[in-house]
Amino acid sequence: MNLSYGEPSFMYTTMPILCSQWIIGSNYREKLRRKYNLVEASYSDLISHTFCLWCSLCQEFRELKNRNIDLALGWYEEYLLNEEEIHK
Repeated sequence: MNLSYGEPSFMYTTMPILCSQWIIGSNYREKLRRKYNLVEASYSDLISHTFCLWCSLCQEFRELKNRNIDLALGWYEEYLLNEEEIHK
């Protein structure tokens, strides 16, 4: 198997980035549960994001949408809107 010099270095640098999505996603899911007092499943958030990533993302999206959070604004714009409502 002949690999060019770029292929192994590409694989070495991108694999940690690609594999960290489960860790980041599970941390975000945990924050959502704490913020909105949601019930935890019988399995951990890391398991949920590792083996059922698309289901987890859909659940999180639906939860935020049901709470009338506009995901198109992004997290910072949503934060600014919440701050304005608090200071009114």
